[in-house]
Amino acid sequence: MVIFSKISFSFILFNIIIFAIISNCLIDVNSYQRNKRSIVLINHKFVSPIPYYIGPFTKNYTSIHEALYRIQNNTCIRFKPAIFYVYGTGGFNFLRTHTLCESSSGPKLGDEKHINYVYISENCEHSIGKIEQLVGKMLGLVPEIYRDDRNKYVQINYSNLDKRTRLFYKKASYKKNDTMTFGYDFLSGTHFYAKNYSVNGKVVIEPKKPYEYYKYSMGQPYGLSFSDIKLLNKKYCFDIYRKNHCKNNGYRNPNNPKKCLCPSGFAGSKCEKQIKSSSACGTTFRRAWSCVKQINVKGIAKCSYFIKSLKNKRVKIIIDKSETEPNEHCYKNMGVEIKYRDNKGVSGVCLCGSYSNLTFISENNFAVVVYHGFNETNRINIRYQSVTKSAAKIK
Repeated sequence: MVIFSKISFSFILFNIIIFAIISNCLIDVNSYQRNKRSIVLINHKFVSPIPYYIGPFTKNYTSIHEALYRIQNNTCIRFKPAIFYVYGTGGFNFLRTHTLCESSSGPKLGDEKHINYVYISENCEHSIGKIEQLVGKMLGLVPEIYRDDRNKYVQINYSNLDKRTRLFYKKASYKKNDTMTFGYDFLSGTHFYAKNYSVNGKVVIEPKKPYEYYKYSMGQPYGLSFSDIKLLNKKYCFDIYRKNHCKNNGYRNPNNPKKCLCPSGFAGSKCEKQIKSSSACGTTFRRAWSCVKQINVKGIAKCSYFIKSLKNKRVKIIIDKSETEPNEHCYKNMGVEIKYRDNKGVSGVCLCGSYSNLTFISENNFAVVVYHGFNETNRINIRYQSVTKSAAKIK
């Protein structure tokens, strides 16, 4: 009977301790959210190699290590494991919680006794992409929805938003943040989904024209986007980043500076070329004139079409039909990607599934269409032509 009492007491005490740890984690995240507007004003960066500690009760070390490797592989940032908790701005810690997957946008500043946590749970501990996104935030990436210029790109439907979470949609000042020099990326690893914190299951974030088709591909769980990684390179690897000879919004490979890392659809040592296309794609470099031309491809193939008009013109693309593998979270290399914005480094509109009668007009004289067909029923039928700048504004 005495033994049972001792065991019961130990078990209860153990659970109280764990509950206290988890409760403190949740309080800490909420505290961060309340103060985030001041935190993101400071352009802090860790000193590489960055110490990290993986806390107890973590079940999947492999996903964490793979996520860190992804970042190391595309940046100059290096990580080193610590044998105990890391404090202050000296590094960060992975802590397993019950349901929470979250991270602050950089460490808490002015308190070197504070422990900076990347919180993981069963909801994300097996997802390399989600963990990579959380680490990206800890390194200083700020969600796109906080950008001061976000109203140019999206509309927030506050009537559909849970009032208790309005704080999560407040814009922040970016006087000391690099994000504003980059194009708004709807598929950033930090971007909210369309229905994040919805009170009624309806859309909260709605892309504005001419970005309305990003409603089909906004937010993703696969990792940091090309633009995210590029921003980390600007932040942490500036000496290499600033001497940029790359084309089409690529950036110098910090691990091999003679070569460039390229956005989707582009290849070559300077990102000046198309990715290698299948023979089924036909001619992949196209000139757009006022007369309408077509692109028709069907079946298993990988194609990157460069469509260019004269410099003072724009490219109009009409998707008559697109049939690719359906995916709730469409992303690059999955179906069809349309890059019609001036900045080819940000994600294009990604289409997975069945679509028809979609019209895009390029922001400059150059558009890119990337097709990935994975079975014989996949296809895309496109019309394209050159239009004037004034005609483009009418869209």
